Amino acid sequence: MSQAMQQSTNFSAPVEKFSLLQNRVLSGRHLADVKTLEKSILRFGLLSPLVASWQKGRLIIVDGRKRFAALRRLAFQGRLPATLKRIPYILANSEPEAPAATMSPLVRSETLLKVVSRRTKAGDKIQAVAKDLGLSSQSVRDLLCLSRLARPIQKKFHQHEISFEVAKAYSAIPSRTQQLILFHQLGKSASVPAILAAASVDHRKSVAA
Repeated sequence: MSQAMQQSTNFSAPVEKFSLLQNRVLSGRHLADVKTLEKSILRFGLLSPLVASWQKGRLIIVDGRKRFAALRRLAFQGRLPATLKRIPYILANSEPEAPAATMSPLVRSETLLKVVSRRTKAGDKIQAVAKDLGLSSQSVRDLLCLSRLARPIQKKFHQHEISFEVAKAYSAIPSRTQQLILFHQLGKSASVPAILAAASVDHRKSVAA
């Protein structure tokens, strides 16, 4: 199985099977954020899985530290919903000790893409969306980047046919119609520099016209 496919595969494990590399005492704003996530989990369930990697035989949280803290607190209090006796997670590495991906595997989620797009269109700030969903601000920005893609190109990304870097290069082209024209011209194997160069040439032609 390729690493890209492995990253998109969901697993589940009891909350006690997960660990953090560093456990910190929750206080102030961080504690408030975790309590907000607790309420969200109790009301809506876990909206996005944790992301974990195998390190020295342990499942280490890579993305979702606050979500994990909320789940662990609910479990300790005996309030963890029955549907979360096993916590869904995405494996961020295909082999033990493999480095975590720089792009969060959660960015591959079409559901999260729709939620983030809807929230930001309604006027919500990136930080607020990230806080409510238990995501990093960078993951929200990455999802917003994908939301600017023409749907056929977006689909290729979710099917693991193009990388995030390639998808991001196409999303930098303002016109979705032009994205599709270049995508059909260059193909899904085009490099990022080739996409950006073609987009630049096309922009100069349109200005000259």
